Amino acid sequence: MIALETVTIMQTNFINTLAEGAAMVDRVDRPNFRLMMDIFHLNLEEKDIYQAIRKYSPYNMHVHLADNNRRYPGHCGLDFEKILTTFKECGYDGNYCTEIFQIPSMEEAAKGAIAHLRPIADRVYGGKA
Repeated sequence: MIALETVTIMQTNFINTLAEGAAMVDRVDRPNFRLMMDIFHLNLEEKDIYQAIRKYSPYNMHVHLADNNRRYPGHCGLDFEKILTTFKECGYDGNYCTEIFQIPSMEEAAKGAIAHLRPIADRVYGGKA
């Protein structure tokens, strides 16, 4: 499988939105080529992150989680319960991973992400996710 990640205009000037990514997936037209949704980038590029997830969920194959300051989830302002619930409502049952700044250290960032996301995943996915 090959995943195309849409990224913010601050990093590149093409394929910034899920609409642009989906158009590329459609043009390539191969079953092993899909989108990977990165919440950090979606928060910057999409007008409504939840609507974008819903609309383009058929294209999605993987998810990166980071808060809106690129630190671990729960460190700033995004609603990860609503984000994970939206993915679940769309039928996503794949893996989530974090792509975050390793601040204050790799270990502390990982522990912070787990501490915030584990209870949410348990509530949204019903038990040990």
